[in-house]
Amino acid sequence: MESNMKGLVEHCKAFLFDWDGTLVDSVPIKISNAAELFARLFGADRGEVKTSYADHSGIPRRDLFNLIASDCIGRRLTDPEFDGVSDEFTALNRERIATSATLRSGAIEALARLKEQGRLIFISTATTQDEIDPLAAGFGVATFCTEILGSRPGFTKGPVHAAHVVSRYRVQKHEMAGIGDDEHDMCLFSEAGITAIGITGTRNRSRLEAAGADLVIENLNEIVPGVV
Repeated sequence: MESNMKGLVEHCKAFLFDWDGTLVDSVPIKISNAAELFARLFGADRGEVKTSYADHSGIPRRDLFNLIASDCIGRRLTDPEFDGVSDEFTALNRERIATSATLRSGAIEALARLKEQGRLIFISTATTQDEIDPLAAGFGVATFCTEILGSRPGFTKGPVHAAHVVSRYRVQKHEMAGIGDDEHDMCLFSEAGITAIGITGTRNRSRLEAAGADLVIENLNEIVPGVV
């Protein structure tokens, strides 16, 4: 492990992991599910939905779906429309991610080592709580987590989730690191005032660095203090 990485993670007491694309290889499935729903419910072009989703992923679902709607059908969704497509999206994700997605290489090993070291482990995701809870349990990730932080109105990934950890667990921001796979993750972690670690896959190293990543890794084991 590089010396600058050692310095940034050695002192960290809490690690906030994004879910989609960071711990589990689920981004293509979610993009396909969104394209299917927007095409069926609103007549949107599937290819345009996929492009829009990829451009805006990582933000709260209501914001994401309204941006997709604006890009692909020329307007925002009404509240009933959002509620309907969101419920169907959750159902599809729970089914298809559980049966078709795989964990990122090194995920379980990294989480187990961090827990053994007494670090606090959180999933911090824009995914809704009723979606993330059964998936994290099904993939065997929940057992390592101090808390799973899903998204709901007023409680979202980034500064709000970080503030919750500070308040509830008495961890200072300089003792926290967030790990994510895209530009929005890096921006949200930076806004939260915590170390931003990007993992390649969804985005390449240069895009993560340009978005403000303090570190970029290729395997989750790279962030475990003391592991070379």
